[in-house]
Amino acid sequence: ILPVAGHKGYGLAVAAEFLTGILLGEAHELNWLILALNATAFRPAEDYATCAATFVHNLKATPPAPGFDQVLAPGEPEARSAERNLVEGIPLPDEIWTMLQEAAHNAGVRPQ
Repeated sequence: ILPVAGHKGYGLAVAAEFLTGILLGEAHELNWLILALNATAFRPAEDYATCAATFVHNLKATPPAPGFDQVLAPGEPEARSAERNLVEGIPLPDEIWTMLQEAAHNAGVRPQ
């Protein structure tokens, strides 16, 4: 199995294993590492915000891969979905809706 991005992807995978598997110990389900950094410890907040905005702008200005309309920033699909769900509601397959209605009925909950 080859990692995504060749040798760089391999390096990232090894680093992730060191930070999760080795540092955190034996996995019970999944090892998680939450890393919180104070950006202002490295540079002023305004500089960081400007550089971050420039990075995202450049990322989105990148020509998309064939078959795609645009390059999305991480979290952008989820933000779009959340906005759409606020307007249109959360999509729910009919069979799930039926199961929920049956469960509510069995629990004595009346629909409003």
